[in-house]
Amino acid sequence: MNQLIIALMITLVVLSSAARGAVFCANDTAELQQSLATAAANGEDDEIRIRRGSYFVPVGGFQYDSSESFDLEISGGWGGQLNSCNFNEGTHPFQTTLDGGSSERVLYVQPGLDGRVTVSNLLFANGTKSFGAGLAIARDTGVYEGDVLVERTVFVGNTALGPSGGALGISAGDQVRVRNNLFTANDGLHAVSLINTDSSEVYFTNNTVVGNTNVTGDAGVRISYVFRPPRLLANNILWGNDGMDLSFPDPLGTLFLLNNNIEEANIDVGALGTGNVSVDPQFEGGVMNYDLAAASPLKNAGVEPPTITSIPTPFEDNWSVGLLDLAGADRIRGTAIDIGAYEAKPELVFSNGFEN
Repeated sequence: MNQLIIALMITLVVLSSAARGAVFCANDTAELQQSLATAAANGEDDEIRIRRGSYFVPVGGFQYDSSESFDLEISGGWGGQLNSCNFNEGTHPFQTTLDGGSSERVLYVQPGLDGRVTVSNLLFANGTKSFGAGLAIARDTGVYEGDVLVERTVFVGNTALGPSGGALGISAGDQVRVRNNLFTANDGLHAVSLINTDSSEVYFTNNTVVGNTNVTGDAGVRISYVFRPPRLLANNILWGNDGMDLSFPDPLGTLFLLNNNIEEANIDVGALGTGNVSVDPQFEGGVMNYDLAAASPLKNAGVEPPTITSIPTPFEDNWSVGLLDLAGADRIRGTAIDIGAYEAKPELVFSNGFEN
């Protein structure tokens, strides 16, 4: 009996390890690039954990170029004894910075034909490239049919030299989700550029896109898909960017705009959705501080997907807000979700001990 139990335990450990795939821990620039290169060709799902710190890109930037169809997860904020990545101690993406040095794109991900790509808890800074100077997820050839999630990341100081995507450029993926991110102080045509010919679903939710610049055109968010898949934008702050804060250069197709705060757009926001506003966000202020102030009209002004829906789930209901906001706090702390990447801090109630 004991031998049988031991055999079963060994089998469970092996199956658990196989299900998880390969796990990498990066402590410096060389280890990170080596992890990306190994993961691209090792024939299994991969998780790349990056320890807290700053990583300047190698020549050509960080690159993942795969022809395989496996999942890839890249995340920052990791730590542990002896340079390990045993636990994630980073509550804010500011703690793990990938820096392009104003000369290279920060990270280029070219996935295989399938498999999920997830990028989270990282700061992309000072990248320079024609498309996706901070982060680009694209395929040079072929069609990528996997899903993409970019969550709880910060893009600052990136510059697009070419057509678009000063901070983030995504031109591959079946279902594309971008949620709980901050884009600020990036330069070039469109800080965020989501373009594709074959994506089936696009969700852009609870992002803060503010203060991006471009002297010749629009510096906000551009969403352009040739075959016009359904697109949903909810709970975003698109404010104070040069030109248009939101632009759709192609025919709209199916579009849902829910509870966004948009200063300027090239479409009639009011006619294409509900709960949208155009008001001063009222941030707390300070260097890189986009927390909502106590008096912000965007507090408790967001929307959540319904908890009960039909089967199959309709596109407009098939999204989630995530568990954490950009700072690592609970995504919902008030009576409703806030608009933007940050949940407002709870108001303190002081007691002097003399109340009746």
